[in-house]
Amino acid sequence: MSSEPNSEANNVTPLSQARLNRKGTSPMIEVSEDRLRDILSSVVSDQLTRKLTRLENSINRVVGQFEAVRNGSSEDAALRVTTNLDNTDIALSAISLPKEEHYPYTCTHLAELLNIRNHDVLQRIKILALRNNPIYHMRIPAGKTSCINKWSEATLQKLREAIASTKQ
Repeated sequence: MSSEPNSEANNVTPLSQARLNRKGTSPMIEVSEDRLRDILSSVVSDQLTRKLTRLENSINRVVGQFEAVRNGSSEDAALRVTTNLDNTDIALSAISLPKEEHYPYTCTHLAELLNIRNHDVLQRIKILALRNNPIYHMRIPAGKTSCINKWSEATLQKLREAIASTKQ
C-alpha cells in the first residue's frame, strides 16, 4: 500500500513567507521612520505622544525594578513617585481617591477610640471649630435629605491633643 506523495500537500511554507504567497497580496511597502512620524502626528497630537512615551518609559522602569528585585540585584527597589516630569520614575497624572477614604471616622467611632461620650466629642469639635473645615470634616450625602458627618485622622489627633491638655 504505497501511495504517491502529493507534492502540493507536502509543500510546507514557512510562516514568514505565508503572507507573500497569498493570492493578490504584494510585498510590504517600505516607509521611512520620518514618514511614519509625519503620518502619526497628523492623527495623534504631540501632547498625547509625549504622554504615551512617558507612560511607556515608566512601565519599562517599573518592570526593570521588579526584575532587579526578583533577581536579587537591587537592594533598594524604591521608585520616585512625583508629578515632576523630569524626576519621576512613574508617570502620574491626576489621581483621584474617593474623599470618603480620608474621613474614616463617625462621631461614635471617635468617642469609642477616645473613651469619652458622643456628647463630649461633639462639644470638643465645637470648641476647636473642626466642623466644616476640610482638613477635619466632611458631610457625605446619604439620601435625598440626610447626610453623614465623617471625620479625618487629623480630627482624632486634634481631639487626643485637646483631651491630653485638659488632663494636665
